[in-house]
Amino acid sequence: MTADNKKKDPKLWQKVDQGEYNVVYVTPEEILDPMGHFMTTTVKDTPFMKKIVCVAVDECHLIWDWEMFRPKYRMIGNLRLTLSGVPFVCLSATLSANVAAYVHEVCHLERPTQLTTITNKRDNINIIVSEIENNQDTAPLLKVVVPPGIHAFPQIPKTLIFLDDVEAGIRLGNELQYRLTELTGMNPSVAIVNYYSTLDAESKSEHFVNLKNGNTRVIVATDAFAMGVNIRDIARVIQFRVDEKLQFSGLTQRFGRAGRDPRLEAVGIVFASRNVLSSTRKWNEDLGKWEDIWDDPELYEESIDEDEDGLPNVVPVSKEREFARFSLPVTEENKRYVKFHSKRLFMEIKSVKEAYREAKREVTGRRGQELHMSKKIHPQVLWFLQTLGCRHRIMGHVYQDPKLYEKTHKYWCCDNCLFDKSSSISRRYHNASGMECHGVPVSISVSAPPRNDPPPSAAAVERARGPARPGLISTERENRIRYRLTLFRDHIVEELKIPFVTAEMILPDPVLEDIVYNVKHIVTLQQLHRTMEKHHFHVRRSLLSEEDVKRMMVMIDMAMMERIEWTTPRLSVDTSIRHYGKQLMCSVHTHLDRCYSSSHPIHVGFFNPACNRTKRCNVSNVHGCPQRHLSKRINHRWSPATTRRNQRLD
Repeated sequence: MTADNKKKDPKLWQKVDQGEYNVVYVTPEEILDPMGHFMTTTVKDTPFMKKIVCVAVDECHLIWDWEMFRPKYRMIGNLRLTLSGVPFVCLSATLSANVAAYVHEVCHLERPTQLTTITNKRDNINIIVSEIENNQDTAPLLKVVVPPGIHAFPQIPKTLIFLDDVEAGIRLGNELQYRLTELTGMNPSVAIVNYYSTLDAESKSEHFVNLKNGNTRVIVATDAFAMGVNIRDIARVIQFRVDEKLQFSGLTQRFGRAGRDPRLEAVGIVFASRNVLSSTRKWNEDLGKWEDIWDDPELYEESIDEDEDGLPNVVPVSKEREFARFSLPVTEENKRYVKFHSKRLFMEIKSVKEAYREAKREVTGRRGQELHMSKKIHPQVLWFLQTLGCRHRIMGHVYQDPKLYEKTHKYWCCDNCLFDKSSSISRRYHNASGMECHGVPVSISVSAPPRNDPPPSAAAVERARGPARPGLISTERENRIRYRLTLFRDHIVEELKIPFVTAEMILPDPVLEDIVYNVKHIVTLQQLHRTMEKHHFHVRRSLLSEEDVKRMMVMIDMAMMERIEWTTPRLSVDTSIRHYGKQLMCSVHTHLDRCYSSSHPIHVGFFNPACNRTKRCNVSNVHGCPQRHLSKRINHRWSPATTRRNQRLD
C-alpha cells in the first residue's frame, strides 16, 4: 500500500476492506494516520477485520533505530491498542536484547511474550577492521576497491560501500570513477553508482538491476540499500567511516548483504579512523593483558540480573564509558565478564517517550567541551572494533545466538582469529599476512603483525617518484614559479568571465604551494595531476580543463628556464603577487604579461626601483619572441615623479 499504488487504483483501500487481499503490506505512516482510511473506515465492521489473523512488524529494530527519522514507528503501540484481540509478531534478524525490551514497551506487548531466537551466523563472511588516518583519508579504500592491476570493469568483484553521509558518498563515488577511468580508459558511469533514499524510483530500480546482472560493479550507498537486498553474488561489503550515526544493527544488516549464496566466500571490511581505534590502545599498552582490568574483587558485588519489572536499558552509556573493558573477548571461559560488560553498556530509560532524547543528551558534550568520537559511537560498535577476540562472536552475543560458541565458520572467520597464534584458524593458515580475499589484502587489518621490511633507500624513493629535474631548486626559482602560476590562474579567471569566481577557486593556494614545493619532481603531466590530487583537487571536477593543465605545465617549464640575476626575498601566496610584479620596469612588466602564455622562455634582468640612480635592464629573448622591439638595451633614469608613481601603485 503505497502512494503510487493508490494513485494508480484510487479504490485500493475499498478492495482491502472487502477482503479481496489475503496479505496487505503497509507503512506505519499510512496505517497510523488518524485521519487516514484505515483508522476511519477499515477498523470498523468490515470483511477485512473479520478475516485478520495477525499483524507482523517486520524489521522491528527500526522502532528504535529510526525513531527520529520516522517518528510513526514509535506509535505502532497505538495499532496494538486498536487491534487488541489480534496477535502481534515482531520480526528482525538484528534485534539485541536491550532493543527487544524497548520494542516490547513501545508495542504494548503482553507479558509474558514468547521470544523465539534462531541463529543468524554467516559462516561464509570474513571480517576485517582497518585503520585510516582520518575520515577524509580515502586512499586505502580506493586501493582496495580499484587495485592497480584492474584493466576492465568485470575484474572488480561486486562491492557495496556504505557511508552515513550522502554528500560524502557522492564525492567518494566520483573519486572511484576517476580512478577507474585512469586505469581502464573507459567511462565508469554505470560501473560505479551512488544509491540513497532521495533517488527517484526509476533510478533505484535501474541500479538494482544493473548490479544484479553485473553491469554495475560498485554501489556507494546509505542505509537505504542495507535491508531487503538479496543479490547472491555480492563479494565485498565495506563500511567506510565510523561515527555516532552508525548503529550496531545497521552494521550487521550491511554485512548481511554479502555472500547471500552460502557457497561464496565473502568479506566485510570496516575502515575506522585512528582516533577511534586508539581509544583503548593506551590502556592495553599499560595493562599488558585484557584480564588485568577484570581482576577486581568488587566487580562481582554488583548484581547482573535484569530487572524485568523496570524500564529497559536502552540508552547507550557515553560520558562514563570505561574504554579499558572494550577489548574483552567473548569466550565460554569469561561468560560472567561478558554478561556484566553487556549490562554496563546501556542505562535504564526514564520514560519510553523521552528515550531517544535521553540518548541524544548522553552523547552531547557541554558547550566548548565536545565529546571524543570514541565516546559518541554506539557501544556495541566500539566493542566490535576493539575486541581482542572473535568479531563474529560479538555479533552472536549481541543477538543471543543459540550457536554462539560452535565453530562452524568455513573460512578464516575474522582478522583477530586469523592472527591469534593460539587459535586453530591461525594454525590452519600459514603466511596469513600475504593472503587476499577478493583482492583485499589481509595485511590491511589492525590485527596484522607489523612488517619488518627495511626502509626503502633514497634511490628507491626517487625511482618511485618518477623522473626529476636536474640540480637544486633555489628560493628565487620557486618565487618565479609561484609568480607564473599566479598570473596563470588570474588569466583563467579573466577568460571564464563567470561572476564571483576567484583565483582561489581556479587553483587553491595549498595546491599551488605544493606544486611549487615539489616542482623538482613535476616533469610530466601525470606527475602534475598526482600532486594536485594529493589535496583531493581533481581536474575533472574543477574549473580547469585538460588544455589548461597543459598550459600550466608550459608555464612551469618557462619559469624553470628563465635567467634570474637579482635575488628576491621569498614571497608567500598570501602576499599580493601584484606587489612582486611592480618590482619590474614597466616595459618588462608589459613584456611578461604578453608573453607568459607563450612557449618561449624569457630571460629577464631585475633591478631595484627604489634606487634613484641610473639603472640598466637587459630584456632579451634568445628564442625569438615576436616582441622584438622590447629585446634591446633600455636606459631608464628614475626621476622623483617616477618614484612617486610607483609609491601610488604600491
